[in-house]
Amino acid sequence: MAGMRTFFFAKDMNNLTCLDAMAKESLCDAKRRFKEARTKAAEAFFGNEALNTSDRILAMMVRVMGTILEKVDNPAHALAACRVCLEELHSLSAVQKCFNVELMGGLGLGLIKMSAWKSLPLTQN
Repeated sequence: MAGMRTFFFAKDMNNLTCLDAMAKESLCDAKRRFKEARTKAAEAFFGNEALNTSDRILAMMVRVMGTILEKVDNPAHALAACRVCLEELHSLSAVQKCFNVELMGGLGLGLIKMSAWKSLPLTQN
């Protein structure tokens, strides 16, 4: 029964205005669960100092997905909240370090390759 409700819910996602009572109830129930997931993810992200970086990123992913799916009937309302989530994620020092290493590693690696290439002796056979 739940599988059929999910199928019909997914089928009608493009037109949320003409949902029947059962589909509207399923949508309201899903929105409540997404809100709970978003709230729990925020609690994990902010409230658990022992959480490692990858788990914090996962918590933020759940938070963003929960925000978007909670606002499925009006996705534009989720944009500002998702932007805040990304800003909070990017403010983590571990995330900033990863970006710096990636950016500097990419540039540094290119410079190293270029200087190594220039130092090769050119010989003619």
